[in-house]
Amino acid sequence: MATALMLAAGAALSAGAQSGQGAGRAAAELFGSGWTAYGLILLAGFAVTEPWRWAGVIFSKNLSLDSEILIWVRAVSTALVAGLVTRMVIFAPGALEGVPLWLRVLAFAAGIAAYYLGRRILAVGIGGGVLVLIAGQLWL
Repeated sequence: MATALMLAAGAALSAGAQSGQGAGRAAAELFGSGWTAYGLILLAGFAVTEPWRWAGVIFSKNLSLDSEILIWVRAVSTALVAGLVTRMVIFAPGALEGVPLWLRVLAFAAGIAAYYLGRRILAVGIGGGVLVLIAGQLWL
């Protein structure tokens, strides 16, 4: 279903480009305007991810949390998250690009410190880092 929606959107965009209409106008004619497009995007996202969630629930009943494969999966997922966060701090995208590197690193370190000082509560760590980032930007 999601693939069909993507193909239909691509066809509408290419037809709109060929007829001289803007891509946005062609997509608006296909999907309607306002909430219709958002509903279709939500439906497509749901249709793609939900079967995998249910498969995970069904197949995870027989898994042991201490098995070698789950330990490996946990390690790989932790490494991926650490790599992505590090990349976001060093090579900042979007609005963070204007923030100096030293302030991004300081906010990151403050977030880690707040996490450990705040009894390993994730919201405390995120809040600490965000507060340092905002205070640093206001100070500059």
